[in-house]
Amino acid sequence: MENEIFNIVLAEISKDLKRIVSLLEEVRQERSADQEWIDRLDVEKILRSSESSIKRYTRDGILKPVRIGRKNWYKKSDIFEQLDKFLK
Repeated sequence: MENEIFNIVLAEISKDLKRIVSLLEEVRQERSADQEWIDRLDVEKILRSSESSIKRYTRDGILKPVRIGRKNWYKKSDIFEQLDKFLK
């Protein structure tokens, strides 16, 4: 009898662990999508702004790029965050 109960509990734990692993995988995929980096030209298209406006937003700290070599890269999720703030 104890063995049957143990097996039932073990099966339930196994199901729960599979659900947790599945949820963690979904979160990981969402996070990797949020980490997409875009260059200034893509930012201009998204915000429908000029090069000088993007440079001003960067200088004023509104946009926070990462500089790699000679190019600024912006996190796409940050661009949409700023856009949401502006539209509110």
